Amino acid sequence: MTTGPEIPLPPTEPELVASYSDTITLSWNPDPRVSVVYCTVERHVGQSWIVVFNGTETKANITGLAEKTNNTFRVACGNEIGLSQFSSDITFATSAANAEGNS
Repeated sequence: MTTGPEIPLPPTEPELVASYSDTITLSWNPDPRVSVVYCTVERHVGQSWIVVFNGTETKANITGLAEKTNNTFRVACGNEIGLSQFSSDITFATSAANAEGNS
């Protein structure tokens, strides 16, 4: 019996590529078993999750953050069948304004 396309498994936990005073760059790896068409990054704000990135890339610059703050993110990837479950949540801090480029 042949199986059809599947919903992707959750992507890997996001990794920190770079941290700036107002921007965090994240990367992740989608499920390699299936074709992934898009990924969504959400940021936890208050009691809600807000979408901060939708796209085909596996790397995202999240801008508009306050300096020296902790920010919690999660990622899901999808295809024509549906959206995966979200990755584990992970928290990264933005840097101080005078410490640009730290990672």
